[in-house]
Amino acid sequence: MNQKQYIKAIVIGSEIYFRTFALADNMYHHDGAIEWIVPLPGEKGPAIVYKVECSAMVEEEIDRLIPDIQAGIVPSLWVLTPCSQPEKVSDILIKKGFKDITNREHPEYGMAMDMDVLANLPQSSKMVEIREVESISEFSTWVNVVNEALHGWELLTTEHYCIWLEREEYTFYLGFLNGIPVCTAATIKDGSKASLEFVSTLKEYRKNGVAYAVCLKALQELHKNSVEIVTLRSSFEAIKLYEKLGFKPYYEQQLFSFQEA
Repeated sequence: MNQKQYIKAIVIGSEIYFRTFALADNMYHHDGAIEWIVPLPGEKGPAIVYKVECSAMVEEEIDRLIPDIQAGIVPSLWVLTPCSQPEKVSDILIKKGFKDITNREHPEYGMAMDMDVLANLPQSSKMVEIREVESISEFSTWVNVVNEALHGWELLTTEHYCIWLEREEYTFYLGFLNGIPVCTAATIKDGSKASLEFVSTLKEYRKNGVAYAVCLKALQELHKNSVEIVTLRSSFEAIKLYEKLGFKPYYEQQLFSFQEA
């Protein structure tokens, strides 16, 4: 694969990830050239525009959406990737009242790895018990760790998102130290490709190899299931972990937020 193909695979994996939230009964999903997810009125959840591929009449479309952004119907947070269209959509967003809030000192990366590197990765030296989540009880524990370690608030609930357990392409992992659940990961399979998601470790257990062990297990299971390419989006803080696992950065994600006049 060339660089453009890797970028496209990362972007597609990102879109699939965001669409998983639309499976919850407390979320609304808008499909189309501009695509987003948002919680239903009175509910909690992610609110983000994650796909902008509007090659024609983009300014008119944004103008049409601005009243709904102001009303909270359409998310004010927009993510742009190298696949966003038109090419200068970032300039158009700024013209329409958006602010570039990308943290360029600590950027978020789109990353990918070839499974060919898996055999050469160092094995984990950490004694971690890793369980594949199967029951509602285990999923509830997984949700609690993700909320505390990754989000810092109750983004996910077992009630709304246990439907994920019914999807064959999703796999969830819990890592335990001394019987305590401290780390999570998940994978979403899409044919010969997959994305690694929801990698989180409770603060007091970070930087000791637990996340590496759990992610390595998840990657090994994907390899057994004939996955060839794995993608993810990484925070600046996690890039060393993912590089150790064989991932390479292919682009920096851009974030824009609509600002009230």
